[in-house]
Amino acid sequence: MNALRRALLAAAVASVAGGAGRAQEIEIIALRYRRAEELLPLLRPFVAPGGALTGQGHQLFLRTSPANAREIRQLLETLDRAPRELLI
Repeated sequence: MNALRRALLAAAVASVAGGAGRAQEIEIIALRYRRAEELLPLLRPFVAPGGALTGQGHQLFLRTSPANAREIRQLLETLDRAPRELLI
């Protein structure tokens, strides 16, 4: 992993972990088909107050309650799907 990527990853994790001492754990969610940049604007409104969501590439970094994390993962099942091919 190059130095820039490590620095970006560390910054992303630090921003999610901003509430040090809270009972919430950071969960790293691997995306299959969509990039984090596509999904973040769609998912952020669903993150519970006090939680945080960020991401880079094909990974999301989520800090929230276990119940809210389950809701976010359910949303991802719908949103992180292979794009359809359109043949004309």
